[in-house]
Amino acid sequence: MDQFLVNEVPVIRLRSTAENLNRGNLVVIYGGTKEANFRFTVAGSLGEKLADLYFNVYCFDFRSNLVADRFYEFGLYDRLCDAREVVQWVLETQKAPLSLMGLSMGGPLAVTIASELGDKIKNLFLVAPAAYHREAMKPEVKFGPQFSEIIRGNGNCSWKETDSFEEAKRVSASTLIVEFRKDETIPHEIPMSYWRNVGGKLRPGQEVRLHTLEGGHTFDAPPQRQEDIIGAIREFLALPPLARD
Repeated sequence: MDQFLVNEVPVIRLRSTAENLNRGNLVVIYGGTKEANFRFTVAGSLGEKLADLYFNVYCFDFRSNLVADRFYEFGLYDRLCDAREVVQWVLETQKAPLSLMGLSMGGPLAVTIASELGDKIKNLFLVAPAAYHREAMKPEVKFGPQFSEIIRGNGNCSWKETDSFEEAKRVSASTLIVEFRKDETIPHEIPMSYWRNVGGKLRPGQEVRLHTLEGGHTFDAPPQRQEDIIGAIREFLALPPLARD
């Protein structure tokens, strides 16, 4: 495990577990947790499993998650800025296209970045991706009452006023969208809308796939959940199963 600091953003790198087989670099953008230093949790779970798929995996913490009592000083726009910083740093230091994974709240951030960077993003993995009213993405909107009021408006359907689906049309990466059949947090219409909109700039040999898994929104309970996510990615990449799968 290697550790770096990109401006104020701490980053962990897990190297591919295969010396002679490497699928390049992958940046994980996690979801809406308030847990401090959550990068270690991500690295020790999904990160290690993704390294088994032959990626060099980068897990980072948003500035909102470095010190618990500063969480409400930041918002979605700040998280987008942090994610951009890390992705640009990986691109500049590694000199090669990379893959992105966006989990829940991290999903629309990954879509925005992929829409901006074109062919520099090779694969896009969206796991139970959220979508938010465009007002929630404004720099002046921080987590707390104002953010909650925006996303809970229109009968909890404020996500229909998102810019994310239009941004998805500009994504040129092969894209896997994973949804959960009993997800009570992310309505089925959101991953379906991403699936319908991604792909306007795909080249021959690339694809967009919607994969439905059993269960609800929680990624780490039961333990089989992460294995199911990894299995979906493995299938998407047309990799043979690991012996323990």
